[in-house]
Amino acid sequence: MYTLTICFTFLACVLFDVHSFHESVGKVDKSKLQLVLEHLSTVYLPYDVTTSEPLYKLKSASVEQMAIHEEDKTMYVVGKGLFHVVNCSDPTNLVYITTVPVLDSDLTDVEVCGNYIFITADNMKDKANGQLLIYSRYTTTTGFSLRQINAITVGAQPDMLQLTKDCQTAVIAVEGEPVETGEDFTDYPGAIAIVRFEGGRPADSIPPEVKILDFKKFETSYDDLLARNVKMSYSRTRKGFSDEFEPEYITIDEESRKAYVVLQENNAVVEVDLNTYEITQIYGLGYKQWGHLDASKSDGGISISYWPIRSFYQPDAIKFYVWQQRKLAFTANEGEYRVYPNDRFDERRIGVSFRGSKFGPNVPLFVVDALNDSRKLGDLTFSKADGFIDGTYEALYMFGGRSFSIWDTENNFQLLYDSGSDFEEKIAVYCPHVFNSNGDVIDTMSDEMGVQPEGLATLEMDSRLFIFITVENPGMLLVYSLDADVTSPRFETIFCDGIPKDSRSLTAKYLARELYMVHPEDIRILGEDNTISKSPLVFVTGSVSGTVSVLKVGLVENAIKFEESRSHTSGTAFSSVSLSLTIWFKAIFCWMF
Repeated sequence: MYTLTICFTFLACVLFDVHSFHESVGKVDKSKLQLVLEHLSTVYLPYDVTTSEPLYKLKSASVEQMAIHEEDKTMYVVGKGLFHVVNCSDPTNLVYITTVPVLDSDLTDVEVCGNYIFITADNMKDKANGQLLIYSRYTTTTGFSLRQINAITVGAQPDMLQLTKDCQTAVIAVEGEPVETGEDFTDYPGAIAIVRFEGGRPADSIPPEVKILDFKKFETSYDDLLARNVKMSYSRTRKGFSDEFEPEYITIDEESRKAYVVLQENNAVVEVDLNTYEITQIYGLGYKQWGHLDASKSDGGISISYWPIRSFYQPDAIKFYVWQQRKLAFTANEGEYRVYPNDRFDERRIGVSFRGSKFGPNVPLFVVDALNDSRKLGDLTFSKADGFIDGTYEALYMFGGRSFSIWDTENNFQLLYDSGSDFEEKIAVYCPHVFNSNGDVIDTMSDEMGVQPEGLATLEMDSRLFIFITVENPGMLLVYSLDADVTSPRFETIFCDGIPKDSRSLTAKYLARELYMVHPEDIRILGEDNTISKSPLVFVTGSVSGTVSVLKVGLVENAIKFEESRSHTSGTAFSSVSLSLTIWFKAIFCWMF
């Protein structure tokens, strides 16, 4: 009788929580205007311009990053060996102008400052000597004027660059990823390159000052870095581990005094003093404790379930912003694992491969059982290196936070907020046709790193700070806003119209020019005071679709009707979440009794 009473009590709790979830999904604070997005136009960019007519193709790597020269109303877009120019004077009609091939190079990032265009180039013939390329900008008055001014060697595989406000200093993330060399591999040292133009202009005859900041001074701090949750999965000794550090993404503070650089695979952020040219700190970001997520591609669709496992944040994009007198860093927590060429090292391990492993008391029995079931945790990608202590897995770790986070840069990168499972929950309700999708089939990425948040940008408007986060799988944009409380963002909207909801393949949608923003890599925002439009504009690249799209930002009072109507469009998504909550309570019940 006692057990029966408990069962009815748990059933009541389940039904109450399901009802609460349904209510919260469609709830929008009516006290403020809500942000909405409208697609204005998309430009498709070629992957080959060596023929009589430019060639276009899906998944051609023709587009990665972009930069906008607002005064000229010109956009510069880079991809694999390609440098495109686009006219963006009319946001309702982006116009492709020209493409400059850059031989034997993979162009990884672009920025424009003053009269100059800065591009990072991975040298495909000599991997150790990637470059910072500098061009004069395109002008409509003098015609085609793109001219290479300088090429500065900065190291192996420069991945991202940022410029100080005065255009005099470029900060470059030199990733130094391992590359295949015969039957072995070479792991180039990651570094941060600082290029300073002493004369103030890249075109001056004075050679720039180049400083390469490596991580060798931290070799003696191995134990300390591990204690601070810096992830180092390959190192087997305390010598040479700094080669594992692979700088990925950069943001610069409001005074151009500090740069913050993401070490994605290491789940850490580096602080750089731009006055002394020193790496002053490495902050380990720790892990998050799940929560709810869809952990399987074999569970029949959307199934967000409770699993008490851990995951590293491992951000890709990072953005510094001062809000409410707080110096904050926002991150898009994509996730990444380490795989070395020629099968030398792979830190991944799927759930079913743990069969026969020993687990500590922090891993619940129902989680251990779920590792043997592909519909639960059997296909999920874990780290085989982390949490493994003296022959026992004391905890299970995934890759990537599937979220965005807010960090306090003035307090040792203390975590102020993480969106938890909100991305998957919102996508399940509002955009179920692309939930954890590879573009063609939903749920296929659930057992990897889920939605994989990629890009991030901010917009100050209406006395609020709006945070825009792109997610890679397969291409969406989520927006949140901050008021006075920096620990409590409000969900604003989600945009997933770049992938039409029908049975056609991605290729068919692309050929019909109805596909855009697939695998968004870069996002740029022009604020309310921009010279191109009377409204704020959001520009998003699609690396798989080979596109750049522009969205108009608006604020409306009645968006609640739109959100409520969409919250009732996905019975499948809702029933899956209901089932998952039942699993959660069942797990607790089994644990207690």
